[in-house]
Amino acid sequence: MKFDPRRQLEAGVAILDPLMADKGFSFTPVAAGTGSGGHFACGSYIKGNRRLELHYRWGLGIVRYHIGEHSLDHAHYMRLLGKYSESQWVRVTMDKTLDGFHRLLYDLRNFCQDFLSGNGEEFLSLADRFAQDPGIFSGPNALGR
Repeated sequence: MKFDPRRQLEAGVAILDPLMADKGFSFTPVAAGTGSGGHFACGSYIKGNRRLELHYRWGLGIVRYHIGEHSLDHAHYMRLLGKYSESQWVRVTMDKTLDGFHRLLYDLRNFCQDFLSGNGEEFLSLADRFAQDPGIFSGPNALGR
């Protein structure tokens, strides 16, 4: 059977849905097809002006959070929260399993409450901090955070 990122994304969404639906988010598929890197699928969980963007190619690749015009990818969000070393998702390898979704679920439950159901002020502050200094985690600062 041919590998189908769209089916993998749908199976991953089924893993995340209990938490995300409980927090008022609903999933909308955005695109599926073939690009320069191969087959892909992407979609977003949406609640008001909040969006959790998910991209699946050979595994769960891009995970990006948005509140209005502010956004952060998952790794930078975890670094800015001081939770990078505890994050389960940032250590996921790109493979054709659903492991990335299970690991993301762990991070969402344990570290992303402000984004999921808080007032969003912490997220917006972190996104502003990153926007003011996008190189904050380059060089020696990239390790151990």
